[in-house]
Amino acid sequence: MAEPIVIDVSHWQGNINWQKVGAAGCTAVFIKATNGAFQTDDQYGKNVQGARAAGIKVGSYHFMCASQDPDLQAEKFLATAAINQDLLPALDIEWDIFKGKDRWDALPQKTRVANIGRYVAHIRKALGVYPIIYTATSWWQPNIGAITKYSGTGDAVLFGDCPLWIASYTRYQPKLPAPWPKWNMWQYTSTGEINGIAGHVDMNKLSVSLDSLAMPAR
Repeated sequence: MAEPIVIDVSHWQGNINWQKVGAAGCTAVFIKATNGAFQTDDQYGKNVQGARAAGIKVGSYHFMCASQDPDLQAEKFLATAAINQDLLPALDIEWDIFKGKDRWDALPQKTRVANIGRYVAHIRKALGVYPIIYTATSWWQPNIGAITKYSGTGDAVLFGDCPLWIASYTRYQPKLPAPWPKWNMWQYTSTGEINGIAGHVDMNKLSVSLDSLAMPAR
């Protein structure tokens, strides 16, 4: 059986011919929905509609801004993308660059942990699922380190309960951050190519079945 083709896209891919993407064998796509507490990706609705029409399973992701309230960010994502998702929602936690600096650097470690934990708790309470966490070990380890949970919500949020989507552009198995013994999805290149998308696109491998990342029936 052929390995499923899973891509992720945002406005950076411009106008996508989703029928061609589907015909090229794409199985699933994670589409950027929101950025921080106030911004919706300007291609989001069009991308969701086009991917669905092409028979491609759709998941949505949120880019987390270090300097904005995590609960407001979760509400923004839910208002934009919570309805009719085929796949679990994903939270993109990485460098939040402004004027050449990562804005996470301005926060103490306990605030970084709390921001991630509060967002995860908010999504879990609203949707009944843990979101996928997208990150790179080279970001997570220096910023979060060996901390594996956030307890400020009453019930502890265990980061390891979130499926891991690891970014690592190498031929070799990626090194993983502390909370996770395994990865569920591996973004192995940012320079992939597929018919229907002009230029490069992120490509991902799965270590689990796509069905295991599906939203449960509601």
